Amino acid sequence: MKLLFVTGYWPTLNDPINGRFIVDQAIALQRLGYSLLIAIPLARFRPTSPPLSASEVGLDPTQASISEIMATRLPEAISKNPLSLIFNVNLAGGAMRRFLLRNQTESACSFSGVIIHGERNMGIAAPLWAPLLKVPSVLTIHGEDPVLRKLSSYAATRRAIGASSKQFNKVILVGNPLRDYTLKLGYSQDKLTVVPNGVPVSSEYSLKLRGQSGDRLCRIVSVSRLIQLKGIDFNLQALARIRRIKPELEWTYAIIGDGPESPRLKQLCRELQLCERVKFYGRLTHDETLSIVSESDIFSLPSWNEAFGIVYLEAMMRGLAVVGCLDNGPADFITHNVTGALVPPRCVSALANTLLELIEDRGRCLRLGLAARVEALNYTWENNARQTISHLS
Repeated sequence: MKLLFVTGYWPTLNDPINGRFIVDQAIALQRLGYSLLIAIPLARFRPTSPPLSASEVGLDPTQASISEIMATRLPEAISKNPLSLIFNVNLAGGAMRRFLLRNQTESACSFSGVIIHGERNMGIAAPLWAPLLKVPSVLTIHGEDPVLRKLSSYAATRRAIGASSKQFNKVILVGNPLRDYTLKLGYSQDKLTVVPNGVPVSSEYSLKLRGQSGDRLCRIVSVSRLIQLKGIDFNLQALARIRRIKPELEWTYAIIGDGPESPRLKQLCRELQLCERVKFYGRLTHDETLSIVSESDIFSLPSWNEAFGIVYLEAMMRGLAVVGCLDNGPADFITHNVTGALVPPRCVSALANTLLELIEDRGRCLRLGLAARVEALNYTWENNARQTISHLS
């Protein structure tokens, strides 16, 4: 059984973390007995770091091959209008069609299904190339595309997306918060289904009684690209409030990740006089990141535009008490006060109260972490792969 696996997300030499979740699904599909042709669309004339090979990301190279699909497309700066979108979609569709025709002997006979990750541009272009294969296909949407969201009111955009919607057995959403977004784009209601992302089962977890061995220090951690909607500034403001109220409490805060908000967040940290308690680690490898997470007690990421949030599950898998936001992706798998804590988005007072309770009550922190670990075990990549495959029949 062979799948065509089309994805714009994939680790590269310069960015080995990018698209790691896609690799995890691919590995799970291999474990289920599928071989993969992984097609990675790349923009012609745009300098890019080469994708990592199958063996470099942990796939069995005898059952997975990677092909780069070179497609001309307009620069992003001038692609934010309906005509440019349709132009790019046609270029992407043509490039994929030429690739399949060049490899017609292999592709036309052997694929049992197509899995596409990401709607722009290859997903929307599916009507131009997928019919060549005459096999079922699914599209997975991982988050809101700001360009498509901006163009959703235009008839040309909705027509293109409506046509692509008919091509797929299902349009898979990684979380319920994406339903309104996809309906506004023009995807058919009856095509939408939710298949949660997964998390690798961690062997790093241990039943150590955090905070029960005389160690009063509470370790808080966030892992995120440092952009405004992730709410790292709200964490800092909440912790500053806690320090004013309970200066005797011992805690540290590790911020892992980088992004355009980094200078502003560091300045805010100085203004709040938290520098001796807060450490900015910058961008780390996946293993380095999870090592720090494993040694922490609380994972807090009050992001208010989260479609799913694999990082929350990775922390839950390691037994941390996790804090996320209501009406966002983590609410699909975090039950408030049972497997974690959910706070209103952009509410410093609620976040401060929640973090204070967890720092002070280490027993509650431990109970939430234990329940979180049990819940996370329901969200394996094997479960995700099985559900995805079920929509190809």
